[in-house]
Amino acid sequence: MEDKPPQPLDIVPVPVQPPPISIDTGHHFATAAKENSKDDLITWAKKVAQKLKFTIIVRRSDNGGDKSRKPFFVLECERSGKYVPPKKKLKAESTGTRKCGCPFRLRGYYAKETKLWHMTVVNGIHNHEFDTELEGHLVAGRLKPKETLLYRSHVDEGGEYLQDIFFAHPRSLSLLNSFPTVLVMDSTYKTNKYNMPLFEIVGFTSTEMTYNVCFAWLTNEKEDNFIWALQQLRSLVRNEDSLPKVILTDRDTALMNVVGQVFPTSAAMVCRVHVEKNVGSKINELLKVREGEEVEKEIVWANLEKAFMHLLYSDTGDVYGDRLMEFRELYKHMHMGNYTTNRVESAHGVLKKSLEDSSGDLVKGWEAIHHMLGLQFTEIQTQFGQSMSVEEHRYQDVRLHSLLPFKVSRAALDYIYQEAKRVDNVGMDSKKCGCLMRVNYGLQCACLIAKKLRHNQPIRLDEVYIHWKRMCFNVEEGGGDVQDDYSCTAEEMTLHKSMYVSMFDGEDRWKYIYEALFRASRQRTSLRKTVAPQDKWFTFPDMGHIVATIFERVVVQLSKHRVGACETFFPLRGYPPPNPSSKKEFEELMSIERGDVSTVGVGSEDNPMTIE
Repeated sequence: MEDKPPQPLDIVPVPVQPPPISIDTGHHFATAAKENSKDDLITWAKKVAQKLKFTIIVRRSDNGGDKSRKPFFVLECERSGKYVPPKKKLKAESTGTRKCGCPFRLRGYYAKETKLWHMTVVNGIHNHEFDTELEGHLVAGRLKPKETLLYRSHVDEGGEYLQDIFFAHPRSLSLLNSFPTVLVMDSTYKTNKYNMPLFEIVGFTSTEMTYNVCFAWLTNEKEDNFIWALQQLRSLVRNEDSLPKVILTDRDTALMNVVGQVFPTSAAMVCRVHVEKNVGSKINELLKVREGEEVEKEIVWANLEKAFMHLLYSDTGDVYGDRLMEFRELYKHMHMGNYTTNRVESAHGVLKKSLEDSSGDLVKGWEAIHHMLGLQFTEIQTQFGQSMSVEEHRYQDVRLHSLLPFKVSRAALDYIYQEAKRVDNVGMDSKKCGCLMRVNYGLQCACLIAKKLRHNQPIRLDEVYIHWKRMCFNVEEGGGDVQDDYSCTAEEMTLHKSMYVSMFDGEDRWKYIYEALFRASRQRTSLRKTVAPQDKWFTFPDMGHIVATIFERVVVQLSKHRVGACETFFPLRGYPPPNPSSKKEFEELMSIERGDVSTVGVGSEDNPMTIE
């Protein structure tokens, strides 16, 4: 199910800290092996750790230089130890540390009797989750992609001449399906000796790293060529939920015309820089003055340009709508700050640096792009790893951010941090706030943050748009939406425990259901996920109201014939979805959302209120 942008919600109590993590890997390192060299044992331990997706470092090592010291070595997780702040205050706010006091430790001994090294497990517990990949790690090294590029070709009607070539890397397609919210498209030139324009499509990750989605060498920049290239892109999208919300292009008429044909549900936006240039040229053409009044012409032109820029950079959606209704749609799309083609223009520059010259054939261009993508993937994975393991000092012991580190990207945390600075000016007034951070980025805006601060509550994970919560190439390899659903389930059962205890007629039943889904820390043996095995997932009728409440949907349990009765479960909180044709009820619900009235209506068992 598609994760929608966060909406203004009622403030509910939330635990300040997430439940502690305890992952036991000690049995993987328990060995009776004895080696002549300590390096062999260390190498073996590092390989095991690499398979488990964490990195081992040598904390201490001593070869026993004199008879009083015994030879030994100590291996620890790279996240062991605690951060020691410097005496001088750092200028940068975004500094952080990977250290979290991980207790994992291995110790190696040298036996003089046998002259062999052996190793024991001192502590096999980790207090943090593991990364999905180790490429780009400070210790693990750099990514060396083995995949080859996937391609599709388009020939003329006679099947004799090649017209267009579309190609993409498999890992780029994984990124596309994980981060499809905004795509930026543009063509670049002088990349081959055939003078074929290179059509380039880019997106960006939760860490705001630009990635190349795909490329296409086209014979012409006509509508037919663009339609074919975009159709190939559309065929690589796994499901409707992975379709882009916004597609940004420059002032290319042919490309602008076909975007809506291939992606009818996506919002087509034009680069703001190109719009400004176009408006400037149109103003200059329409501005007519008499001879001898050039100075007045310049003043009038400057005033018109200033007025347009005043319109373009309006503070709130309402102000913007008052100034020019035609452009109000801009504030309804989740463009995440991408209103120019700067991303794809920068990608053009990176690509040109990888090409040896502009007169090579397509094979040389293919090889250069493959090499460039390998470096790009390394950098992206590095950013993912940092977001999943580095906690910035400015968020430590801050209640507002307490549930978000390691769960959302550092870029999202920075947006929230900067938005919180507006609270003193806008308070809880949504009109002053404008709510652009919530609408355009899918993050908490200043007025919602003000409510959180007033009630001393943190931002919940389900209040962050899913784009910022994905920190892996493949949704499946990082747990995907299932992992997020389990996190929401834990929060739901914990935050509203008293309600469910009453519904289950006692705390014993609540505890039984909770422990069936989430095993105790001492029982966790999973390397990545800490949820229960599949045979424990979402048993009914216990999970009926919980699932219905989390997803705000009616859940129906369909039983087999003559086995049991079918049951329907409704959300325990929130308001029923309105029927758009029922204007009265819809207006009442909107009044509730705005806080104008305290209830939808009055009903009783004998005279219930219904909404069609």
